[in-house]
Amino acid sequence: YGYFTRTNQNCLIMHRYIFFVFLFSISCSDDYSSVKTDADIELPQLVINLNSSIEYVSKEFYTGGYIEIKSNNQSEALPTAPVQLRGRGNTTWSFAKKPYQLKFHEQEQVLSLPPARKWVLLAPYSDKSLLRTEVALSLSRKGQIGWTSASRFVELYINQEYLGVYQLVEK
Repeated sequence: YGYFTRTNQNCLIMHRYIFFVFLFSISCSDDYSSVKTDADIELPQLVINLNSSIEYVSKEFYTGGYIEIKSNNQSEALPTAPVQLRGRGNTTWSFAKKPYQLKFHEQEQVLSLPPARKWVLLAPYSDKSLLRTEVALSLSRKGQIGWTSASRFVELYINQEYLGVYQLVEK
């Protein structure tokens, strides 16, 4: 009985080996062409220049500054506009990647999203896939729930420092 099981295991290992060699051989072809997909398109950039250092941003008080949105889609670009920024969240504020709230003086249409005065920059620090919140919002939109926040992924720069990919969400 023991010999029979070892033989089956060896056959299984050999079949897996042959399968992976086959996959490797067909994937190593010089006959391919580059196709631009939606995944290759760059994310819009939110560039915020604060009147003070980012270390002075708190959850309690707004810090003044200016925002500029750069996008490949010219209709989504936003020239320099005054904005106020503060931290947000309780547990998430203690993470290395901090969430923020933006407040404009008047309602602004940002990245073709509905106009709003306050926006949230979610920092998906504990979600390495960056998808959990967007999947939940998308399911809510598809399920035609009364109201669901509009959102877009962006790259965030504050005072010329790249902070990573954030999710801009209507508050």
